[in-house]
Amino acid sequence: MTLPNGRELDDRRVTQFAAVVASGSVRGGAEALDVDPSVISRSIARLEEEWGMMLLERKGRGIAVTEAGKLVYDYFLRHQSLRRDLIAQVEAMATLDGGHVDVICGNGYSKIISLAVRSFLEKHPNIRFHVETDSSPDAQKRILDDEFMIGLLFTKVRSPNLYRHHSLSEPICAIVRNGHPLTQTERKLRLADLLPYNGCLVSKGYSIRQIISSAEVYERLMLNVTISSACFDLVRAAILKSDVYALLPPRAAKTEIDNGQLVPLPINNPVLLESENCIVSRRGRMLPPAARAFAAHLVSVYSKVDGNLTPGSDELVNSP
Repeated sequence: MTLPNGRELDDRRVTQFAAVVASGSVRGGAEALDVDPSVISRSIARLEEEWGMMLLERKGRGIAVTEAGKLVYDYFLRHQSLRRDLIAQVEAMATLDGGHVDVICGNGYSKIISLAVRSFLEKHPNIRFHVETDSSPDAQKRILDDEFMIGLLFTKVRSPNLYRHHSLSEPICAIVRNGHPLTQTERKLRLADLLPYNGCLVSKGYSIRQIISSAEVYERLMLNVTISSACFDLVRAAILKSDVYALLPPRAAKTEIDNGQLVPLPINNPVLLESENCIVSRRGRMLPPAARAFAAHLVSVYSKVDGNLTPGSDELVNSP
């Protein structure tokens, strides 16, 4: 490709450069592409010569990517993403007999995603799925990086680069055992009402914990935390057996709440009231047919399991 300024953009050299950046060394890039390291070195040198700027710098035994190099690497990642989208759309141009879907969800949604994927494959058995779980903040980043097409997250979508297909507001409540002293409070709780008791909260790094931390800042207090865990089963077990409380969306303890073992107590805190479940993708990314169809199917499954998802403020231009 020849650019207006006469500089050449050789995709083969860009690919070799990207392999070096991804592996962290010329040798690693050469092994990844199964070529001699000298070929990689000459290719990058030619690329730097054509562009008149350094793309890599030696740093000890490794390398450091310059600002110009970061731009080239970002171009490579975008180019690869567009290529994957094109292949997926061609595979499933007329029907859903081919193609793939990459899905990531927050850790609390694994059962819903599993149900949605299984039921979708019953109708479209030739679709290939790649599914992972992660904390909602990390899952959001991986969607923005085009690693995944669709995400089901527990968060308040604020990024202008995320497209919200559907959302369901779900405030974080204090979850306690039936008979807990807090259940006798006749007014809506404040965070300060929890201070006499110990809390059992999900680990730092999860979106729920980040929302709780923001709520603490809003009320200028710090809750007493006895247990901090990424295991939701441990959190539920702890509040069933003692007077500790958990701060969770009611969905996380739906079975125990439905059978009367646990009680969700609303908290009068605007930060906790803003949380929501969202189905998202990167804004501006054209989802292939299989992914669009699965997004609609996921909404249907979620509606049956957890109540109706309502359309977000964005027009549903990606809906099939």
